[in-house]
Amino acid sequence: MGILRWRKVSFRESFQLALMLSQGGEFAFVILTKATGLRLFTMELADQVTLIVGLSMALTSPLVVLQRKIWHCRSETVPDQDAYWDDHEPEVIIAGFGRFGQIVGRMLQARHVPFTAMDKNSDHVEFVEKFGNRLFYGDLTRLDLMKSAGIKSARILVLAVDDVEESLHIVDLAREQNPNIHIVARAIDRFHAYELHKRKVENVIRETFASSLEAATETLEHLGYTEGQALAITSMFRKHDEEMLLKFVGHMDDMKELQQLAQQGRLELEKLFEQDSKNPVSS
Repeated sequence: MGILRWRKVSFRESFQLALMLSQGGEFAFVILTKATGLRLFTMELADQVTLIVGLSMALTSPLVVLQRKIWHCRSETVPDQDAYWDDHEPEVIIAGFGRFGQIVGRMLQARHVPFTAMDKNSDHVEFVEKFGNRLFYGDLTRLDLMKSAGIKSARILVLAVDDVEESLHIVDLAREQNPNIHIVARAIDRFHAYELHKRKVENVIRETFASSLEAATETLEHLGYTEGQALAITSMFRKHDEEMLLKFVGHMDDMKELQQLAQQGRLELEKLFEQDSKNPVSS
């Protein structure tokens, strides 16, 4: 809490975050079991720590709710920050509020950044109004809906829908209405990523790419590579793959050229790995 106050975060936010971080986690039980097995802890001490962690997990949520109620009672006469959101268009639009869009929304909400949520399914977005944000549901490719959501004044569009054609249509609409909008887009697969790059989307997030690289890193570490070596290998692969992706964008209609680029890419990657094996990366 002291660090947050030093960083000029409000007392209310600092206290609430400190309260939420005070609880232990399930991983503590894993560590305790391992430590007890290695005889680093006595069973008596392990039982005491287990009790403390369990109580912290059980009590944190009720304490956070109680803190919010107390703070609400004390600040009834103080203008709420949410009132600002009612009179100003949110700068961020999240189009698609399923599992992908909800994570983005939760992180923005945690920093009190107002946003507009859009989704086909009203069940996905109805609750966001409780936190002072705006919502729209329906066909996201409808121009009138996009205008109502504030696409002309928004700074950032987080494109999180899981349908490729719908995603590309929304990009085209957004660019027509607001050429300067910054788009952060979810890509379902490589073809989708190509099409988004062709439309000059600034940030293309491939849905399974980062998690696959994380899995590869873990696999290499379990095979005996150091953490530094595993991270260096996956970093090399990420950079190479992203470079190849951008090369392919301009040749999507030329199958012969794509095949040549793919072959060239495989040879380049093999050469990089061969060079790396001759000059191992230390941890």
